[in-house]
Amino acid sequence: MSVLLRNFRKKFQSLAVLFFAIIFVVTKLPFIIDRTFVFQFDHGKDSLAILEMIVSRSPTLIGPWTSIPGLFFGPGWYYLLFPGYLLSSGDPASAVVTMILLGLVQIFFVQKYFGLNAAILVSTVPAFFSIAQSAWNPFPMTMVSFAILAVLKVLEKNKILTIKKSLILGLFSSIGFHFSSAFAIFYPLFILLSLLLKKIPFKLRHISIFLVALCFGFIPQVIFEFRHNFMQTRSIISYLNSQVGSDSGIVELWQIFGASIGEYKLASLPNIFGASSMVSEIIFYFSLSSLLIGIFLMIKKRKALYLWQDILIWTIFPLIIFWKLHFNLWYLLGIVPAVVIFTAQVLKNIPVFFRSIIIIALVMTPISKVFYYYNENRAELLLSANMLSAKMLAYDFIIENATGSAYSVYYYAPDIYDYPFQYIFFWQAYNGRPLPSEFSYKPGEDVYVKEKTSLLPAYQERNMLPAKIFFVVEYPKANERLLQNWWNQQAYGKILSEHKIGPDLTIYVAES
Repeated sequence: MSVLLRNFRKKFQSLAVLFFAIIFVVTKLPFIIDRTFVFQFDHGKDSLAILEMIVSRSPTLIGPWTSIPGLFFGPGWYYLLFPGYLLSSGDPASAVVTMILLGLVQIFFVQKYFGLNAAILVSTVPAFFSIAQSAWNPFPMTMVSFAILAVLKVLEKNKILTIKKSLILGLFSSIGFHFSSAFAIFYPLFILLSLLLKKIPFKLRHISIFLVALCFGFIPQVIFEFRHNFMQTRSIISYLNSQVGSDSGIVELWQIFGASIGEYKLASLPNIFGASSMVSEIIFYFSLSSLLIGIFLMIKKRKALYLWQDILIWTIFPLIIFWKLHFNLWYLLGIVPAVVIFTAQVLKNIPVFFRSIIIIALVMTPISKVFYYYNENRAELLLSANMLSAKMLAYDFIIENATGSAYSVYYYAPDIYDYPFQYIFFWQAYNGRPLPSEFSYKPGEDVYVKEKTSLLPAYQERNMLPAKIFFVVEYPKANERLLQNWWNQQAYGKILSEHKIGPDLTIYVAES
């Protein structure tokens, strides 16, 4: 009987995780089909770098820049997105599809190592919905953390560190530096503390294998360093020297903890989109109370959490360091898996009735997001300047109104550089459409797009004088002084017409 029961449970879990995986995918499709996913500064910049690799057939040695001037992530983010861009002829939607596929990998991986409850959370909570709804280099950090925590869980159980496990821990620690170095810096420390606290014996060969694997992921950056006079090393030293004696106070620490709790909530609790404030509060307090009951029951039964030491260290220690150095919300993505693992264990120990209601609310979270999208904000998002859909409408308008003649385009954005629109023109040129005579944020300015040097020669000559000039203005009210300065740098004749794509995106057509 016990064998039959085990087989039934195994088949039930397999079907359940498949069900939640389908929900995860299906609830993302409307945004891909409509192209209502964010395509702004970083997305355009990253897309240009990937297209340059495709056109030049040469891999880059560095990834996106970090918040420290002169320091870059590893190129792993670009390598991850490269196959999708190549297969789709440069379509930015391929990046979002890649993140959805990575989300699927996480769902099945998490179910295998951390159980069905954890897989349900990955499939449904708002944090993972957001990660799979766009594409940005910190997003893969959840997969990296899950992989490291899975190995630490196995080590906690069998207390045996092998060469293979040392290699895996080193490799994934290294991979983290390609996506979010601000958090990846903690991985080696977390691993060491975990081994020491659990009294897991390790030898010199384990340390050696870990360090070799850790260094392996830095090979592209090391080559870059030798070619560029150790530019990044000098940038790190300069940054650390500038942070000595930081005067961050208790208020800043409290703000960091408050922001972190908000992110932890998105990784652990359901949220019905479009629900009234009263319904949202009922769901929140019911879920929170149920989890607190689960924690109480675990303490009463003296049932220990697995990885409790790791979870405690991962969720608190980095915040103290970020407080003294630098903090951004996306640094917390590496912590999200620890929150999920903790919540899943608590869910397993609360009464079945309460757990069932929470799971139903979790299932409704992504489904409600889709209903809210179609009933409330689809029309708004389609025309939002943040979304690829609106930018493509602007591009189509320009092509239609250029009527086959030469034209120039100048783009205003509050963040100054028009990387997204730069990429759209090169992407369309890659697929056979002509390039404008000039496209930039102001006349004669191209140096901010380093990829232009290699991308422009791959396409047609652009020496024709433009018959029309198109000025694309994004978020005109964000900084009116900046907008006026931008207009002062333009050269044109008479403004012929004005066309609003959406409330925050306007195109002006002018004589050259």
